Amino acid sequence: MTDAPFHFSDHEYGAFVADLDVPEGAPSVFSDPMLLNRPEDQLDRPGVLEKSMERGASNPHAGWNEKRAN
Repeated sequence: MTDAPFHFSDHEYGAFVADLDVPEGAPSVFSDPMLLNRPEDQLDRPGVLEKSMERGASNPHAGWNEKRAN
């Protein structure tokens, strides 16, 4: 990783790394995506977005296995 800043959308950003010891079972990039969408202080209960999953998509996009234009 480089410490050089990078730019997009008229803003300057920098990359950071934090090597932390985290508790066993802590949410991570490997956790269920909907768990990661929960409010930070409510990780132990379903959030409002999870409740909306039951009704399905009213505006679905192309299938995930279809090629997308870049």
